[in-house]
Amino acid sequence: YWIEVLGSSKAAGGAALTVMFAAGGISTLIGGHLADRFGAIKIVRIGWALLVPLLFLFTRVTHPVIAMVCIVFIAYGLFTVTTPMIILGQKYLPGRLGFASGVTLGLGVSIGGMVAPLVGKYADLNGLVAAMRLLVIVPVLGTLVTLTLRRPAADKA
Repeated sequence: YWIEVLGSSKAAGGAALTVMFAAGGISTLIGGHLADRFGAIKIVRIGWALLVPLLFLFTRVTHPVIAMVCIVFIAYGLFTVTTPMIILGQKYLPGRLGFASGVTLGLGVSIGGMVAPLVGKYADLNGLVAAMRLLVIVPVLGTLVTLTLRRPAADKA
């Protein structure tokens, strides 16, 4: 995307990935602290909801510096929810912490692995920008799903 759409070098594309995953690592730690302070459900909802306008904006940006700023915030939205989602999975399935963690992470990776080739094919047919714009649907759906989350029984006791 950085090379084809934004017209940057491979090095700039690599730098964007580095920034994204560095921001993601920090955001994963922040997500756990925020979940402890404000509640896991609230942090998951906010993270998913933030991704909608951020991805929408990212797909309309044409300057690499502005895109890099977007990447930092996208990483925040993507990775801040990781720890709270694992916490929620473990609370929804108390006594089965390993299973809950495996389902939480494994299901996301599995679904992503099944959908990625379809998005790739869509990108081959319609271009990278169109594929990225299509992906805005994912956080919209994620946000809607978070609205169905209820407090785990472990929190009510």
